[in-house]
Amino acid sequence: MILIGAKGHALDILAKHEFDDLIVFDNISKSVPDWLVENFIVIRSFDALANQLEICPDYIIATGTPVIRKFLLEQVDSIGGKVQSFISPVATVGELNVILSDGLNIMHYCTISNNVIIGKGSLINSYASIHHDVEIGSFTEVSPGARILGRVKIGDYSSIGANAVVLPDISIGSNVIVGAGAIVTNNIGDNEIVAGVPAVKLKENKSIENELSMLRKKYN
Repeated sequence: MILIGAKGHALDILAKHEFDDLIVFDNISKSVPDWLVENFIVIRSFDALANQLEICPDYIIATGTPVIRKFLLEQVDSIGGKVQSFISPVATVGELNVILSDGLNIMHYCTISNNVIIGKGSLINSYASIHHDVEIGSFTEVSPGARILGRVKIGDYSSIGANAVVLPDISIGSNVIVGAGAIVTNNIGDNEIVAGVPAVKLKENKSIENELSMLRKKYN
């Protein structure tokens, strides 16, 4: 298995890792922790990554930001990767009508109830709770301790901040940022940044396509 990323979120995944022959890839970070290098093979170029993918194509995205998760998935898939989900052995996931797409990170001690749909490449972080009848789009991040209550819908590329609460029956659009500790009491449209108790709009968010375009130009 190849872990794509060697800092921050990758270290959280490794807190309870059960991987055999793990290889870590990171061509962006300027430094990698010494203990990581001592315990795992770390590779730093796409050529080396392509060689490893020929041996085993399975990989896990190990970064947190929605747009970077999307960028990494398309880059690694383009050289032969096959994205896998990481589901922590100490996460609680319902067994009734739960649809989990590819490339997810379901982190330690989070709770996912029944009748829940989570789109491709999304991240449900530690101690977050996703209640019944919730739909979460692709490449969306639910930060540590956030609570998504019943019948909520969240679009693609959105980010729900740490310890935020989204009340029942709320709809949140795509490319939305909800600030840490916010309480969302009303629907939120696409491309908004909101914060506060109750959450109110602060400004428009940056275009996802522009962000992706800049990453592709920088690293291709």
